Amino acid sequence: MPTQKYYNLMDRKKDIILQSMGEELLERSYQEITVSRIIGRAGISRASFYSYFKDKEDMLGCIFWRIKEDMSERFLNFIKEENGDIFRSARRFLENLLDNEEGWSISRIYHSLHNDPDSRELAFRLEREWRREGMFARFVHRCYECLDPETYPGVSEEILSSMLELGILVIAKTIMGMFVTDIDPKKLRKTAIMQFAILEQGMKERKEVE
Repeated sequence: MPTQKYYNLMDRKKDIILQSMGEELLERSYQEITVSRIIGRAGISRASFYSYFKDKEDMLGCIFWRIKEDMSERFLNFIKEENGDIFRSARRFLENLLDNEEGWSISRIYHSLHNDPDSRELAFRLEREWRREGMFARFVHRCYECLDPETYPGVSEEILSSMLELGILVIAKTIMGMFVTDIDPKKLRKTAIMQFAILEQGMKERKEVE
C-alpha cells in the first residue's frame, strides 16, 4: 500500500497521480504500463513515485481500494436517497456505472483488470484482501443500517449480505457483457433489472437458513 508520504499529499495531487494510471489502464494492457509512462502523465519524478509506491502493482492496489471506497459510498448514497430501498438503489447504481461518464470510466477499468490475463489474478487477490480486511462486512453493516424495515421486515444482516453478494455478481456480469460486441446492451440491462427483481422477491419472502 502507499507510503505515509503519499497520504500526506493534498487530495488534488493524489487524484492526479492515481488518474495517471487509470488513464493508462484505459489505453493499454497492464503489462504494457510502465512507471515511466505513469510519471509522464502525472508530472512527477521517478524518485517521487518510488517515495509513494513500491512499484506499479502497489499503485494499482491503491487505485483498487480507492474505487471500492468510492463505489461503496456511492451505493450508500443511493440507498439513503431511495429511503432504504436496496434494489431500487442497485438499479440506480448500475445505471450510474453505465451512463455516467465517471462511472463508465470505472466500468472500463474494471473490465480491463479482469479481462487482461496479466492483471486478472492481481485483481482477484486485491478483492480477497479487501474482504479479509473486513471492508465488505463493514459495507454490508452500513447498508443494513439504512434498510427500510417496512419494505424488508425481519431481514437479517446475514441475509442482506447474501443478497448483496448476488447483486454484485449481477452488476459485474452486466459490466463485462457490455464489452462483448455481439450482445445487445439493452437486453443486458433488461436482464439485470429482471434479476434484481427476482432477488428482491426472494429477500422479501426469504426463510432463514438453519
